Amino acid sequence: KKNGDGDFRVLMFTDTHIKGDKQLDNMTVSYMVENIREQKPDLVILGGDNIHGYAGDGITQFTAELKVKIAIDRYMSIFEERNIPTAIVFGNHDGEEMVSKETQIKMYEKYDCFVGIDEGEDLYGCGNYNIPIMSSDSKSMAYNLWFFDSNSHCPIPDCDCGEYDWVHDDQVDWYLKKSNELKKANG
Repeated sequence: KKNGDGDFRVLMFTDTHIKGDKQLDNMTVSYMVENIREQKPDLVILGGDNIHGYAGDGITQFTAELKVKIAIDRYMSIFEERNIPTAIVFGNHDGEEMVSKETQIKMYEKYDCFVGIDEGEDLYGCGNYNIPIMSSDSKSMAYNLWFFDSNSHCPIPDCDCGEYDWVHDDQVDWYLKKSNELKKANG
């Protein structure tokens, strides 16, 4: 919800590409900590490509999952320690793992500060959701934030376009339906 001054401050980090091995990016982590100290956010959003891709690094599924878990913990512990609500959206590199985004979102859900969800298997992608931001007195919704998985690579079989994926029609349909429900519920 909005703070006592009626403000709501969002701090967004994107393309951090944190690794879960000896090459941890300490400068990025320091940058995150310093920005949190200075900005005092009400919500942190991780905007995709949060972790470094391990596909093709010659590691096993077990090693990849462990490295992903360590990488996620590397930055989520920052927000957890400071009790800052945190939301994520996946980028194309998050999906290039040997570890599915569905497995990754379960890793995020273990943190009390994590406020994201996955709207379900029937919706294309992983991590499509919305977060209503309430007024300071919690009596009404001030506004709403939308999170969409833009997915990874072109889903067309045997396509050699080299392009990335996109937000799909069912995601847009979900947005329209949910948006209309929120409009009705909030006048």
